[in-house]
Amino acid sequence: MLPIWQTLSKIRWDNRLNPADFTIHYLDRKKPDLVPVPFEEMILYPDDHFAFGVKDDDGRLSMIPYHRIRKITQNEETFWERP
Repeated sequence: MLPIWQTLSKIRWDNRLNPADFTIHYLDRKKPDLVPVPFEEMILYPDDHFAFGVKDDDGRLSMIPYHRIRKITQNEETFWERP
């Protein structure tokens, strides 16, 4: 299994993959279930190798550490999953 940062780079840069097909599922300690975020809604910062940004329904930006990502799905099928 590739590390999460390599998996995200692969989705972003591999021409054989369509980023619109992917959803990131991360752990939010305030919610009982994993939070899904379409890959295209992730805010990736080139100089930040530890977290990504995501805006909530109110437009507030939150930084999510990569270690909270638990699963990535491609068209609702598991593409990557943390044990």
